[in-house]
Amino acid sequence: MVELCTKCFQSSCEHKVDKFECDDLMVYPIQRLNELGYRTKFCCSGHMNAPNGMTMNDAHFLQCYIMFEKAYHFPVLPPNWQLSFNAVHNVWTIEAIETSLWSESKKRHRHIMDSMRYLTGWVDELEPWDRKVFKYE
Repeated sequence: MVELCTKCFQSSCEHKVDKFECDDLMVYPIQRLNELGYRTKFCCSGHMNAPNGMTMNDAHFLQCYIMFEKAYHFPVLPPNWQLSFNAVHNVWTIEAIETSLWSESKKRHRHIMDSMRYLTGWVDELEPWDRKVFKYE
């Protein structure tokens, strides 16, 4: 887990603002998305095992996702990712489509790593958000 600045999204800076925790595998995608103007709210790189108090049936808590502050229009998403609305937090989310069985740790690990690889490639190709071109709700 890495703490990032809410202003510049770097792990070490001189800003005197709040920091937020970010999963190690999500640091680059979150930094890049925010640099491009896509403001993020929450994220998770996924979990190999169910955290305390959860079961492996709580898949929505274990998958890879990024929640955004606004409803951005993305012309394309990373392979095996989908756009959905999270009614609990009232935000738009991109999330990896879960295809592996939670009980199979090798497949679970591969899914997380593939999801992060697809996400990283996607943010590298993503154009900056331009409010004149891309509308949000």
